[in-house]
Parts: sequence; structure tokens; C-alpha cells
Amino acid sequence: MSAKMTWHKIVILSALIAAPLFLANCGSDGSEHVATQTVGPTGPTSPSGYYFEVTASPHTIPVGGGVVLSVRVWDENGNAAGDAWGAWSITGVLSFDGASGLFITDTNGYSYFAYEFKDWSVTGTTYITVIIEDAVLQVPVTIIGPDQAAV
Repeated sequence: MSAKMTWHKIVILSALIAAPLFLANCGSDGSEHVATQTVGPTGPTSPSGYYFEVTASPHTIPVGGGVVLSVRVWDENGNAAGDAWGAWSITGVLSFDGASGLFITDTNGYSYFAYEFKDWSVTGTTYITVIIEDAVLQVPVTIIGPDQAAV
């Protein structure tokens, strides 16, 4: 077995390392419940016949906060779909040029990535769109100001 470090392994490891840092800053003292939002499943995709769902954690964040996304992909028999490729982007009222990327699932059918809204000062709802082959899911993320209560 090769221990070769490929770029997609580096991306996955980076997201796994960054996730606790993003989540540690959720809420004023870190004691609040971190609410998640899951959309899906959708499928089957064409041509591979994949099904997938997307989870945002947290789905309500303060201005300058971050979100961790997980994508779970499986085949028609419910088996994890490793090495499934997809793309993500941010769309909606808070669309931002360059906020997009590619991902690949691990052997368990998961991919994790994080995005920090650090340069944004606008509040409102935006959407993180995930595309695998011909199927699309959008998970809403609400960015709130300091005078709004976290949900």
C-alpha cells in the first residue's frame, strides 16, 4: 500500500483540521448548540447513478464566521461512493467571485470542506451549491449581525 500524499488527500486533511477551528468560534462562548442543515438526498445522477446529501454546520453564522460542509455520496445499493467528483460554489444574495471549488469523496463516500466568510460584512441568506454530475443541491447559510440572536 502506498502512502503517497495526493492533492485531494491534502484538501480533505486540511478541511478536517480546519473544521474545529471554525466551529470553535461559533457562538459567544462556544457553549451554544451548533445547528446543522442537511439537504437531500437527491439522485440518481447520470451517468454514475450516485445519490448524495449536503450538510452545513453551522447553518447560521455571525459576520466573519465560517461554515463546514460535508457531502455524503452513495450508489444505488447504499454503498459508499469513494472517488466521486463534484463542485461547490456560493450563490445568492451574498455571491462572491471566486468562492468555488472542486472536491472528491474519500473511501467512505464523504468529502469535507470549509469556507470562512471573513471578508463579508453583509447579513442575509446565501446558498452553497453542490453539483455532482447532473444533480444539484443547495444548502442555505444565514449570516447574522452582532445584534441578531444565533439560531
